[in-house]
Amino acid sequence: MTITKLSETSSDQVRTLLENCGVKSIKERAGRFDIECPSCQKTEAFIEYKHDKRWIKCNRDNNCGYNQSLWDLIAEKQGILDKLIFEQKMAGGKKAPDLLEEAIELIAIKYNIK
Repeated sequence: MTITKLSETSSDQVRTLLENCGVKSIKERAGRFDIECPSCQKTEAFIEYKHDKRWIKCNRDNNCGYNQSLWDLIAEKQGILDKLIFEQKMAGGKKAPDLLEEAIELIAIKYNIK
């Protein structure tokens, strides 16, 4: 099974995606993972994988406040965000929705996530 929507990923797939993005200290806990924050590197962030949520949030609101989707983290780490911005500029500012799905599929293939 190839990932086409992050909202449909299993806990194992979310864990693999986090590990491949360099996220450390992944501990499973009641429908979420407690993780090291990608921004401040404190072990006070979490990501839910139950339902359709795939959002990373750091509990250090006053000091860090990291709050980003899993997709944004993947895009940032893989350089995809830069590619999307470039593609949009080349297309005269038009959005390229097919590119997002293609990028997710390529990441799944690259990391052998099924």
